[in-house]
Amino acid sequence: MDNHLYRFRKRKMSKKVKAEPSPEELFESIMDQQRDQSFREECTDQNTVLKNVLDTLSALSIRVENGIRMISELHVKVDTIGQKVNQIESYLSSRESGSSRGPSTTPSLKRTFKKVKSLKELETLEQKCHDPEFLQESIDYLGSIHGKSRYMGEGATVCLQLYDTFFDRRFMLSCSWTGSGKKQKKIPFLRFEKVIELYFLAVSYSDPTFTLDQTKRFLHRCLRNATQRVKEVSGKKPVSRKRKLRAVKENGDGDSEEEQAGDVHDDHPPEGDDQLDDSEEQPEECIEQEPPETNIEQDQFDNDSEQEPMEEETLDGRLKIEILHEELL
Repeated sequence: MDNHLYRFRKRKMSKKVKAEPSPEELFESIMDQQRDQSFREECTDQNTVLKNVLDTLSALSIRVENGIRMISELHVKVDTIGQKVNQIESYLSSRESGSSRGPSTTPSLKRTFKKVKSLKELETLEQKCHDPEFLQESIDYLGSIHGKSRYMGEGATVCLQLYDTFFDRRFMLSCSWTGSGKKQKKIPFLRFEKVIELYFLAVSYSDPTFTLDQTKRFLHRCLRNATQRVKEVSGKKPVSRKRKLRAVKENGDGDSEEEQAGDVHDDHPPEGDDQLDDSEEQPEECIEQEPPETNIEQDQFDNDSEQEPMEEETLDGRLKIEILHEELL
């Protein structure tokens, strides 16, 4: 019995001894815990750093994408500006060469349009004008002389300066608006409708406000003054200028067109008061009735170039009355 009790107590004491760790074991366990804690903290710090790095990289990637997009947009703008600069340079070079050697055009355009010097060439030009491709090439060539929409409101000046590009002055002596003449019949210019239309399109390219009726009136006036134009020799470019007629009020109705308000077209402006231009030497030729439409009687315009002095004075008087009336208003 005593022996059995002794063994029980000894076993119990051994269990108590094993339950309590030694100081070395306790120290090692504490060190292990500290290492585990420091490792966890290091892992947490590394994760934080990695997260910050990833956030920074994502922000930089967004900035890089925005920069690439802006650079591509700038490239497009630079290309557009470069094209415009090339156009401006080519235009300036053409203007410079045009001022020194005449209009600068491509050889193909020069070959397609030639100055009319005979009836055969006029008829050929009329036939060619039915071709849309030829018509467009001619408009581009003739329009390049003055530029697109650069002579707004100055269509009369463009008409004067294109006249010698279109027609030979001596050939125009053999033409009249309706085909009648004092001594012999002439070429009826009004029948060449496509040529007149081409002339109008070439002028309206530089002055879109210029009308077809104004173009017809101008050509009608040029045909009446053809003899005077052949005699004129001038190195200056013709221009259109305004001249108001001043006179004492005379009897008449005073019904006249807007074009009869003293709009004078000069092939060369006078340099002094004693020099008179074509229109001032022949005032009755500066005042034109509107060219006839297709169904208007031709006899009325056959007599335009052969008006009696009394008819010219009456028309001139009616015009002067209208001008005085407009000045009073």
